[in-house]
Amino acid sequence: MPVPSQNAALSTLAHHPERLASCGRPCPFFDVRVVRDDGSDADVGEIGEVWVRGDAVSVEYWNQPEATAAAHTDGWFRMGDLATRDADGYITIVDRKNDMIISGGLNVYPREVEDVIAELPAVNEVAVIGVPHAKWGEAVHACVSLRPGGTVTLEELQRHCVERGLGSYKKPLSFEIVDDIPKTAVGKVFRRVLRELADRLEKAHAEARREQKEGLEGVAARIDSLTESNAKKQEAIRETLHGSLEQPRKENEATLEQTRATA
Repeated sequence: MPVPSQNAALSTLAHHPERLASCGRPCPFFDVRVVRDDGSDADVGEIGEVWVRGDAVSVEYWNQPEATAAAHTDGWFRMGDLATRDADGYITIVDRKNDMIISGGLNVYPREVEDVIAELPAVNEVAVIGVPHAKWGEAVHACVSLRPGGTVTLEELQRHCVERGLGSYKKPLSFEIVDDIPKTAVGKVFRRVLRELADRLEKAHAEARREQKEGLEGVAARIDSLTESNAKKQEAIRETLHGSLEQPRKENEATLEQTRATA
């Protein structure tokens, strides 16, 4: 593939500013494909996984045969990056494949949601992950670090996502405020740590809900016990009153009967 001159490159970017966000085109000595899940080449503009091939490409993961087998297909190394390719071969990274969220059978790319949420003035940093959801399989969960004095609510996040044109399945169904977004040594978001934090948070919420339910059940049982006790007391009072009234009635009947007999 010929290497464009500096002037040609600048002219191309002037007409295609979106390419500033791309990785550029494949360099010599490497073959690059953007591939669907079935192994076929993705169409122009279609999201697929980046596969590369060349003499300088890694051949294995050290002492990890299963990971090596999963990452290599017919001589191609599967990068794990999701990307699109335009008609001139420029590749733009969309996200990491293992970070993709599948909600209700639809793909959600965290980076797309993060870019929208980061527009809010109160937000310092944001990272989006998928968390288990009983109905949708996974749901979008946002971890937000705020600027000093900033505040934000889930409703504000959702409304902003909708206003910016994100599909309803892409808006976060839950969020949490964190002091900092954890990152790896090279500055990438440490999503595994965020997933662990979200999992612990959900377990804590589940435990609180369980304790609340048990507490409510205990209160209900106490109310039932008091109700039953009061019912027994009321029955005892009725029996006492009935007995108190019955004895004079019988005495009056006896006196009346005696008077009739004498007369």
